[in-house]
Amino acid sequence: MGSRQSLIAEKRENIRPEGIRGIALSFFLIFAGGVILFLSAGKFRWLEAWIYMVLVLGYQAAYVLVLIRTNLGVLNERGKLAKMGTKGFDLVYFIFYIRLRLPALR
Repeated sequence: MGSRQSLIAEKRENIRPEGIRGIALSFFLIFAGGVILFLSAGKFRWLEAWIYMVLVLGYQAAYVLVLIRTNLGVLNERGKLAKMGTKGFDLVYFIFYIRLRLPALR
């Protein structure tokens, strides 16, 4: 068993800046969505919305922790905005998606 753990330790990569950026961006978008949710409701005393936010943040935290322990490469790749070999349609979709999200963040 000791040799298996050493093989896993050798294959383990470090988190790169794009991985950290991806984690930060996902939590920022959840936070921004919560702000929009509460502002559109006009109140912060909304129990169901708080439960929803706790569940979403809990899921995201668990997701990140599992990937940190098992596969940092996935976090690093998901943090990249555009990858080599990305099809043109995906880039167009990404640009429209970002463009549609920006007004919601104001």
